[in-house]
Amino acid sequence: MESAKYVSRVGALAVALGLGLAVSNSPALADSSDGGGSSESGSSNTESESSEKDGAGGESGSPSSAADSDAGGDSDDDGEAEAESEAEADAAAEELAAEVEGDDGDAEVGDDEFDADEQSVEVVEKELDEDSGGAEVEVGESAAEVTDPDPEPVAEAESEPVVEVMQADGPARGLQVQPGTFVEVASSALGAAMAPLAAPSAPAAPAPSPALLGILGWVRREIEAAYANYSISINGVQLVQNGTAVAVSDGFGSIAIAYGENATATAQGWFSRAVVRGDDSTAEAIDGNFNRARVYGDDNAATASGTFSRAIIRGDGNTAVSSGRAVTAKIIADSSVASADGRRSTAYINGNASAASASGTAARAIIIGDSNAADASTLDGEIFATALIIGDTNSATAVGSFNRSVVIGTLSNATTGSGSFNRGIAIGAGNLVRAFNGDHNTASAVGDDNGATARDGDYNTARVRGTNNTTGASGHASMATIIGADSVALADGRHSAAFIDGTGSAATANGVVAKAMIFGDSSAAEATALEGDAFATVLLVGDSSLVTAAGEFTSAKLFGSFNTVNSIGDFNRALVGGDSNIAEATDRHSTVYIRGDDNTVTAGGESSSAAVIVGDDNTVEVAAEEARAVIRVYGNQNEATAAADGDGYARLLLIGDLNEGVAAAAGGRAKVVIIGAGNDGLASSQDSRATTSVVGDDNSVTSLADNDSRATATLWGDSSTTTVDASDDAMSRAMLSGDNSTLVVSADLGAHAVGRVVGDSNIGAVDAINDALGIVEVVGGNSSASTEAYGGSFSRASMHGTSSAVSATNGDAVAVGRDNVATADEGAVLRVFGNDNSASGYGADNLVVVIGDGNVAGTGLGFTGNRIYVQGDGNTAQTGDGDHNTVRVYGDNNLGTARGGDHNTALVSGRQSNAEAGCSFATTDGCDGNTATVRGSQSSAISGGSVGLGVGGDNNTATVRGDGSSATAANGDDNYAGVRGDGSDAGTGDDVGSNNTMLTRGDNSSTRRLGPGDDNLAYVSGAESAAQVLGSSNIAVAIGTFSKAESGFDFEDPLNSPASQYNLAIVVGGQSVASAGPGDGNTAIAVGYNLDAATGPGDGLTVVKLFVDE
Repeated sequence: MESAKYVSRVGALAVALGLGLAVSNSPALADSSDGGGSSESGSSNTESESSEKDGAGGESGSPSSAADSDAGGDSDDDGEAEAESEAEADAAAEELAAEVEGDDGDAEVGDDEFDADEQSVEVVEKELDEDSGGAEVEVGESAAEVTDPDPEPVAEAESEPVVEVMQADGPARGLQVQPGTFVEVASSALGAAMAPLAAPSAPAAPAPSPALLGILGWVRREIEAAYANYSISINGVQLVQNGTAVAVSDGFGSIAIAYGENATATAQGWFSRAVVRGDDSTAEAIDGNFNRARVYGDDNAATASGTFSRAIIRGDGNTAVSSGRAVTAKIIADSSVASADGRRSTAYINGNASAASASGTAARAIIIGDSNAADASTLDGEIFATALIIGDTNSATAVGSFNRSVVIGTLSNATTGSGSFNRGIAIGAGNLVRAFNGDHNTASAVGDDNGATARDGDYNTARVRGTNNTTGASGHASMATIIGADSVALADGRHSAAFIDGTGSAATANGVVAKAMIFGDSSAAEATALEGDAFATVLLVGDSSLVTAAGEFTSAKLFGSFNTVNSIGDFNRALVGGDSNIAEATDRHSTVYIRGDDNTVTAGGESSSAAVIVGDDNTVEVAAEEARAVIRVYGNQNEATAAADGDGYARLLLIGDLNEGVAAAAGGRAKVVIIGAGNDGLASSQDSRATTSVVGDDNSVTSLADNDSRATATLWGDSSTTTVDASDDAMSRAMLSGDNSTLVVSADLGAHAVGRVVGDSNIGAVDAINDALGIVEVVGGNSSASTEAYGGSFSRASMHGTSSAVSATNGDAVAVGRDNVATADEGAVLRVFGNDNSASGYGADNLVVVIGDGNVAGTGLGFTGNRIYVQGDGNTAQTGDGDHNTVRVYGDNNLGTARGGDHNTALVSGRQSNAEAGCSFATTDGCDGNTATVRGSQSSAISGGSVGLGVGGDNNTATVRGDGSSATAANGDDNYAGVRGDGSDAGTGDDVGSNNTMLTRGDNSSTRRLGPGDDNLAYVSGAESAAQVLGSSNIAVAIGTFSKAESGFDFEDPLNSPASQYNLAIVVGGQSVASAGPGDGNTAIAVGYNLDAATGPGDGLTVVKLFVDE
């Protein structure tokens, strides 16, 4: 095709008109020079001469014009004829282009984008023609001037003054047709020439096409005359090369066009196209066939490789890379990066300073907005991953088959992966959604500053609609939903559900078909069905309440405010309608029903228990027994380092000023995204993944992963620090949103660590190893939370409030309020709701729940199965030196203690009261199974052991119902002391004994055992009365007022009385006395008023006084 450069307008006309084989096969020359120089120099001279003649013709009456007219009359006639022929040639060429375009229509119909882009090129070129200021020259005039063979020397000498006028006023030569015609005519002619090769009997090589040669020569001369930096190469032939633009084509049907200063277009392979329109830009269609690369703008780079790949850029400072089969990378923006590889993947950006990556089969990463990052990828055997962003300063990641991450808003993140058919949707500002580690999981957040996570299973759903909420769903078909603000909903297990419609609430559903639902504000609901249990249900409709259901087929339902409802055990039910109630159903088959206010109800036992209350101010207790490395930096004074070794991937994007980021991967993936100023980011991965995202100012983020581990850090805010570390099949995650905060997360040896901080000036730390799960969450200000998990355990430290501190080591501690301190260790569970509280739990399976202000609650170190429940203000509850102890405190300024043994229970309900079960000192005997209960104010109950003696006791019970009363059942076994009344007492004293019973019913009365002894009974029913025993198997009963019953001793000298047994003293009446003993088998009975029945010393004596003193 070298002959194409010799084809002139006359040759093109001859070819177009089909004038014969001789004309078409021989070059038609129109050299106006005298010498035998090259055609290019002759063409140049001809154009120069034409310009001069144009200028000379503008001056009428000049000597040169007259001389030329006289001397060259025949030449002028020939020029006019040739001009007419030239016009006909142009018309024929247009007809031929139309015909060829019709033949090549099939090849062009499918490329809509290419057609649209070429139309844009035509418009831009037309504008450039209009801006150049050159007037178009008629074809006839050019032809006449070019064909002037040899002007006379004399006419040249006479026309010197006219030449000066020509140089001043001569117009520049313009295109004679629209710029788009060049590409259309050349493409159509080339398609027509190549058409025979598509026929069934295709020739070995294309047949010679003089028409094509003539048209290409015509195109070359037209463009060379009009454009300074323009280069065209078609089918391996360099047609035009002007200025610094470079176009290179190599391959059958390849087209490369470069227009602009330092513009470069490269087309390699069959029917590949590369078009550049702009300065310092590059378009490459290489390493394959049928590829397209187009650039419209300055400082761009577009690369398309593979087969049917597309790389398209409109804007400045962009980079688009597509590699694979039928993949597309398209940018309509400035300072953005789009990368697509694999099969039928798409990376699209319509916004500035963004990054989109699509990798795998049918992966799509789409961005509409500024300062975003989208990543969609599928692995082997996976298809259809989509990451979509509409808004500014967002990030979206989708990894896996049919996974989709959608962000609409600002400062949000959506991630789906590690499974298939997962959905992550974030609509609003500052949202964080995750759907991963399973299939068909959905996480959505609508509002601002929300977090939604669906993970670790299939068909899980986490939904948020509101502000500053957190939802989490894991397991199988679990659901966590929030409609409101400042709430937390967590669902874990199979078919579990946590739902909140309100503000400042917390709902937890854990286990199989566990459901926790809240309709109200400032409430907490927890449903647990674990270890073979199922169907635990909590329904809370109201405000400022706490409801718990734990067990199989257990339910707790509340309609009201300021209530506490617990249903713990199997087949238990609790239903409350009213305000300020306390309801508890424990053990198995227990039922509690309340309709009213200010009630306290407890139902428990091994058989069926039921408590039904309709009214107000009631108290009931029932118990029944039986490598690649990619760096993108936008901004000033940034430092970025990305290194990849082996099969690793390292990506780093910095947008802003004064940032530092390092991403290093060796066989793994590391990705750092920083948007802001003065930030530090480090992601280092070896055979694993590490991801770090930063949005804000003065932040420092570190994310490290090693040996198939994952480390993820997401930071939104100012002056914050986040460190994430994962090693040996571990996973660490951190999310920090706030100012002046610090969060450190570390996981190792298959562990999973999660950290989240939202607020100002907070500190969070997580350390998880050996297949453990550690979680830290801080929402508020000036607070700290830390957790340590190891040995396959679960540990959580969660703080919602201000000026608080929460820590957990293989435990679970949650605090809501301000100025709280909570510590959980070795399997302990802590829940604190209120202000100025202190709670601690040490030991496996310990539980501490505090609701109120100024309370202190703690379990002993190294003991298990202890329970503490506190509701009120200024209370103290403790367990220690034993297992399976329980302390319950309801009211204000009370003290409850269960320690020094196992299975002890202390219950306090009132004000300024004390209940102690167990032993408060080291004893040689046991202190197990003791119960101390106080229901009243300024009262005391002691069960187990008394201070001052090294002797304890088992299965003792001390119960007080009243104010200013006390009951003591200690220093022995199976003792019982009960008081009902005010200012009374019942006690076994400080002496040792077993199976003693002390019952007081009345005000200012007492029942006492005065010395060592067993199997005694003392009973008082009345006011200002007393019943006392000394010895063993004695009975003293006083019924009435101001009465006294004494059994087994001499009242005048009780301490020196001999040991007595089987004595009976009974008083029924007022101001009477019955005394039996000292001695054995004595009986004294007084029935009446002001009587005195006394047997005196001896054995077998009987004194009975009925109504009269005889």
